[in-house]
Amino acid sequence: MQVLHVISFLIERTGGQIKPCAGSLIQYLQTLWHEAQEHNMLKCAILTTLVHLVQVILYTCSIQVIKNVGIGWIIVTNCNIVLIVNSSI
Repeated sequence: MQVLHVISFLIERTGGQIKPCAGSLIQYLQTLWHEAQEHNMLKCAILTTLVHLVQVILYTCSIQVIKNVGIGWIIVTNCNIVLIVNSSI
């Protein structure tokens, strides 16, 4: 969980400069989500990190993302965001 807190901090501090790494971070969070099946506190930390990443993407508004993040799909386009949550969770 400490690693996720550091990643969240770096996302907040680097702002839009994190965009080239966004895809890799989302893949990491997706993998970690699958590993954290019974660890609710870890899932909260994953979601917090994801929220920080999405906030940075929305702030810059110049990137389009359609990505499966394990809990659902994130779609960011023209400064709008949609999180479609899987019903199987």
